[in-house]
Amino acid sequence: FIVFAFVNIYSRYVAAKVGAQIIKDVRVSLLQNFLNLPTKLQYTIKPGELINHFNNNLIMMEQALVLQLPLALQYV
Repeated sequence: FIVFAFVNIYSRYVAAKVGAQIIKDVRVSLLQNFLNLPTKLQYTIKPGELINHFNNNLIMMEQALVLQLPLALQYV
């Protein structure tokens, strides 16, 4: 029982750490792409709209990778 609990906790930790690293890499990539957008496009979009869109998508990705993936792997 104790070994199973330890393996379960360790696998959740590893999955959360990997998921967090993926999210970090995606955030950096999106920020670099956002900073390289044409200036004309930045003036045609409402302030914060593009960042809000990226942030909402990243939150969904984060929930899938960090929260749901470890639970899904637990039943494999």
